[in-house]
Amino acid sequence: MSIEDKLQKLAEDFAVFPGKDERNAYLFDLGKRLKVGEPSIRTSGNEIKGCQFKSWLSASFEDGAVKFTADS
Repeated sequence: MSIEDKLQKLAEDFAVFPGKDERNAYLFDLGKRLKVGEPSIRTSGNEIKGCQFKSWLSASFEDGAVKFTADS
């Protein structure tokens, strides 16, 4: 599946929600499925500013793909 296809699917998934609160709840539910993040990414450079909860996001390039690690 191409990145364009993935973006289109993501947009379709979120389009069914009538408002911001419902989209946020869906996003939080998706986040609950993630494995626990590594504490080492909890740096000021990885912190997502303006989030409702303390959150960190790190990206790396491995095996020809971008890998994201998140913690909240």
